[in-house]
Amino acid sequence: MTRCPRFAQEYRSFMKTYIELGHMTEIPRHQVECRHPAHYIPHHGIWQVSDHGPRLRVVFDASRPTSSGVSLNDVMCRGPKLQRDIWLVLLRWRQHRIAFCTDVQMMYRQIRIDERDVDWQRTLWSPCAAEPARHYRLNTVTYGTTCAPYLALRTIQQLCTDEGARFPAAQHAILNDRYVDDILSGGPDLVTARELRDELTQLMKAGGFTLRKWVANDPHLLEELDADDCLRPAWVLFTDEDPVKELGVAWNPQRDTLSLRHATSNREPRSKREVLAALTRIYDPCGWVAPATLLVKMLVQDLWRAHLDWDDELPDNAIREWAAIRQGLDRLPEVSIPRWTQLTPTSTSATIHVFADASRRAMAAVAYLRHQLAITSS
Repeated sequence: MTRCPRFAQEYRSFMKTYIELGHMTEIPRHQVECRHPAHYIPHHGIWQVSDHGPRLRVVFDASRPTSSGVSLNDVMCRGPKLQRDIWLVLLRWRQHRIAFCTDVQMMYRQIRIDERDVDWQRTLWSPCAAEPARHYRLNTVTYGTTCAPYLALRTIQQLCTDEGARFPAAQHAILNDRYVDDILSGGPDLVTARELRDELTQLMKAGGFTLRKWVANDPHLLEELDADDCLRPAWVLFTDEDPVKELGVAWNPQRDTLSLRHATSNREPRSKREVLAALTRIYDPCGWVAPATLLVKMLVQDLWRAHLDWDDELPDNAIREWAAIRQGLDRLPEVSIPRWTQLTPTSTSATIHVFADASRRAMAAVAYLRHQLAITSS
């Protein structure tokens, strides 16, 4: 930390806030030595890029092996999977004409751990290298522990069970339109969306949770919120070049369109490992650009058939094939998909049309939603 003053300053600030919020407390000297088992979790800092610029986040590494060769995560129960699939949350989100997104502020850290278990979450910290490290207990669910996702999501489920009868619309949205701490929902009109926004706020508040980083495709939905609770203070800041990311998908609220942004590299892949790495950088949870990614998968398949090792040099024909594929991949950010499916409460019927085909190299299927609107006359 001494080599980077800004890193050290941000690290101290993060840990100071952790302590001030009561999320970790110093262990009295007479309790440091205890008869029951205890575990110390190491921590380190990483820089994260967000809408408010780079910020440092301290990560607690419960996967670090102890002197026994076993880590805390190795002996923890993971718990069943409670989060919904990302593609399903995104698909449901597209049915709303008025759409919004929000997330639960510090969701894990709003949930306290049973006092009998906090000694499994000890850590050491000193704000100054000249001072000896002090012993602390982490009092809340800790990001980086195996059981953290289950504990957090199970707590949210219990909140819906306890308070959902008072806020039925919010209960339904939290149980169906949420991925971990991100809520993507909306309504057929502004009035319904505003009511859902208020219900969500009240339901989560009943459990001690705060919703923040609000974004909507209608600025009127944000007018009654504090500026600090919105992702960006100015509506005009959302552009095609600087959209907001929701579950890894780029959303332009003004145009109400979705697109994919994948990390590109100026260095051309020269091995099977690097080709596969280029494929994994294309995040497409709903399969929107499958025709483009399919070509990369076929190339990887050819490299396997050629019995190339992971780091063997690509043959000339594979390099030429990649160059042709790369031209298409570079244009993926230009693909713009309407977020709203045009489905409304006035739709009189809806049918799903599925087409499938196969060749010697691949097979694919695509589904279309066709719906009819009620025609009214005055």
